[in-house]
Amino acid sequence: MHGICNNGLFNYNTIMRALSADEALASGYTGSLKGYINTNFYELVEAIGEPSFNWSTRGDKINYEWAVNYRGQIFYIYDWKASPSACKDDRNFRFHIGGQADASAFIWALNLRLELLQLDQDAKVISDKLRANLT
Repeated sequence: MHGICNNGLFNYNTIMRALSADEALASGYTGSLKGYINTNFYELVEAIGEPSFNWSTRGDKINYEWAVNYRGQIFYIYDWKASPSACKDDRNFRFHIGGQADASAFIWALNLRLELLQLDQDAKVISDKLRANLT
């Protein structure tokens, strides 16, 4: 993605990225509920990458979980007690956020990232319409 989020001057991938399963497990993988974010699975994948863990075949309380390094702190984003399709189908699904540190700055930054991605998509749609009208 190029545009607002990754334009060379401001690259969110250096500030916030999903960890691999091995990186997440090596990080200590502990914490408690710190807050929530309303979005959907696909928007999270676009914003921070694929989930660190896919538990959807186990029938457990969590189906998808991202371990995210944000400025040296590890936070966890997960669906809680939902069907595997709920967080994909609901555009405003409530994901839980856990970790050891206060998550308010992380939640704010993730919301900003999601909003910027939406702006990038909106700008592309407008640009495509303008381009189509000029030809």
